[in-house]
Amino acid sequence: VASTLAPALGAPASAARPPDETLSATIADRAILLILDNFEHVVDAAPLVRYLLGACPRLHVLTTSRIVLRLAGEHEFPVPPLGIPDPVRSIAPEAALAYPAVDLFVRRTRAVRPDFTLTDSNVAAVVGICTRLDGLPLAIELAAARTRLFTPAALLERLRDRLDLLKATHRDGPERHHTLRHAITWSYDLLHPPERAFFRRLGLFAGDFSLEAARHLLDNEASEPADVLDLIEKLLDHSLLQRRDADDEPRFLMLETLGSFARQALLEAGEWPAARRAHAAHFLEIAERAEDELTRRHQSRWLRVLEHEYDNYRAILKEAGEAVPLDMGLRIGAAIWRFWLERRHLREGVSLLERLLRQHDPRDRSPTRARLLNGLGTLLHNLGENGRARVYLEEALSIWDERRDASGRATVLNNLGWVACEQSDLATARPLCEEGLAVNRALGMLRGTAVALNNLGWIAHYEGRFAEAEGYHRESLAFRRQEGDLRGAGFALSNIAWAQLYQGQPEAALHSIAEAREALEQAGDRTIHNWNHYITCLILIETGQVDACLDQAAALAGESEDSANLSIIALTKIVWARALIASGRPEAAAPLLEQADRLWATIETPWGRARSALVAFDLYHAMNLPERMIRALHLALREGHQAGDRQAQLQALERACILPAFTDDTTRDRQWAVVTQIRKSFGIPRMPADAWLDVHGLSAGPDEDESAGDGLGRLVREALMRLDAVRVG
Repeated sequence: VASTLAPALGAPASAARPPDETLSATIADRAILLILDNFEHVVDAAPLVRYLLGACPRLHVLTTSRIVLRLAGEHEFPVPPLGIPDPVRSIAPEAALAYPAVDLFVRRTRAVRPDFTLTDSNVAAVVGICTRLDGLPLAIELAAARTRLFTPAALLERLRDRLDLLKATHRDGPERHHTLRHAITWSYDLLHPPERAFFRRLGLFAGDFSLEAARHLLDNEASEPADVLDLIEKLLDHSLLQRRDADDEPRFLMLETLGSFARQALLEAGEWPAARRAHAAHFLEIAERAEDELTRRHQSRWLRVLEHEYDNYRAILKEAGEAVPLDMGLRIGAAIWRFWLERRHLREGVSLLERLLRQHDPRDRSPTRARLLNGLGTLLHNLGENGRARVYLEEALSIWDERRDASGRATVLNNLGWVACEQSDLATARPLCEEGLAVNRALGMLRGTAVALNNLGWIAHYEGRFAEAEGYHRESLAFRRQEGDLRGAGFALSNIAWAQLYQGQPEAALHSIAEAREALEQAGDRTIHNWNHYITCLILIETGQVDACLDQAAALAGESEDSANLSIIALTKIVWARALIASGRPEAAAPLLEQADRLWATIETPWGRARSALVAFDLYHAMNLPERMIRALHLALREGHQAGDRQAQLQALERACILPAFTDDTTRDRQWAVVTQIRKSFGIPRMPADAWLDVHGLSAGPDEDESAGDGLGRLVREALMRLDAVRVG
């Protein structure tokens, strides 16, 4: 290095003096800025730089290097990747060009395609290319050169093989810059063997990682933390890792382009299986620590942990049964299913768990299999696939019964009861939920007790016993709070608001729903948050606040049927349709009801179909379509009766009273009076939103020797017969 610098600085050739002394004598006290480019390949000459700086007081040295020199007085100025837009959000071409990575790609593309323009149709692909290449200037320049052959969209698709695809098309420049692989290999070859092995293994991490996580990937299981620190520091020095600031501990990131190289090197070294097992073992430990915490006081923190590491779990579960032992995959799936539920990765969770089950021997009647089946059944229930959910849950129950495990049985009883409840199979749901409550209480399982009480509260809701429902939910709330379960507390408070609304207490309902929302925000839950949102819409529409309801309902318009609870989506579409009808836009409500009906067909619940049919009646009334009104009313009465839903039956009977073809005025007035009296007996007040139906006097009351329940059943049967006669006529 000294002999190369000498002529550049005008130092005389001298055989009598060492080159470094000749250089220092030449520089002496001159003010010089010495620029040394690509110093990493001669980093062993760092002592020469130190000597010159000490001997020449006015000398300053600027080096560009992939490796830190580690000299006293050295100041590091890391050159970060170029800025890129958020790939998740759409962006206009003009805004995208403000990001250096996109600007570089466009300028270099125009060098080979002068007519290239960033447009609305290609901006997403260009942003995707820059993101896939981590904003690395060399990679972006090599990619831009390929636009001579490929459109941005086609190039983005091919970037899975980025290391070999991206080659220079020019003949000048260093050979190490001719392909992306060569550029990375240049840095990789500068590492010592233990550093290379560690670098290869770190490529398995998706996203950033902690020192503790990195320690699990060392070859030596007994490695000390100091070993990890030394290796991490070496990779940082070589610019192969980046440090990320975190609140509690340092975290480190390998750019995905470097990670792709590291993983290929890991495969070529034959180290993939052992490294992946070590990687999976670390994340299994995290998953099993998180499992219980997801229903307790620190649930929001553990949700964030799992969200942060989710790409690692994806990769591990996709290799379960291959590089990752199947048992590890089963244990992870059984531990994190609640994360999929609460973060609304429902369809993906089902897919991954079913993949694990297909590989697992069903003769293995282990607790892990039972826990996984319970989680899978719960996810399927939330997707509305209740038939499949019951199959998995019943198998889980049989495993716990074979093992005589009362706590496992108690958990599955709750979930089976919940599924039967949603299917309006209350004859099955009630004994399951009552047994679940008894077993959970006997075992002192607070959360299980809270869940069983919640389920019994829902049965009471479905049957129109709203005061009783509120009592169950308040008792459930007490247990949730005792456990520190904010998500569960938010659910219980939302259900309390629902019960209060239909007891004619809208102000109390608004207070409860606001308290629930605060708890859910603290918990970080997304699934129950949607339920809270729906109950808010329901309170608004039932109290005549149509515009506010429209705003609330529209906020859930983009929910995916693969990620959110189908029942909540269907119910929100119904309440949205109600608001549109009330605002004088029935034609806009019709598609929403069609979508809700399709979802109810999947979920298989008469309770939901009755709700849709009631709103369909109001829609057809607004559109003056009497024949369709009759069909909708018939469906509402039939499905409401099958579901045991007193509220739906009463609302349907009231709507029957405004059908001109239904019956004569006297019979109609008597029916209205009987329905009104039954409402009083059940404690189910008529909602303000149904005030438009109240056009009849109370000229008669129910038979004195007939109970409210009997009277309701008789009226429904009579109404269905009359509707059938009208339809036949």
